[in-house]
Amino acid sequence: MPFQVPSSIEEWNEVANSLKTKWNLPSCLGALDGKHIAIKAPEHSGSTFYNYKGFFSIVLLAQLVLIINSPL
Repeated sequence: MPFQVPSSIEEWNEVANSLKTKWNLPSCLGALDGKHIAIKAPEHSGSTFYNYKGFFSIVLLAQLVLIINSPL
């Protein structure tokens, strides 16, 4: 399903009100979060997958986009 950006102030307000009502996220239009997933270091990768936390990982990013007519 393609993501469509709201095109008016009223639509943005509807997104903000829905996030506040459904998820208790006031003044929010969307969310983005990341998590380091620990992995075994790939062969010959050097420090490519080594993170600042002191272990090898890949990063998982998650994006929250509210679809107004969604049953969530």
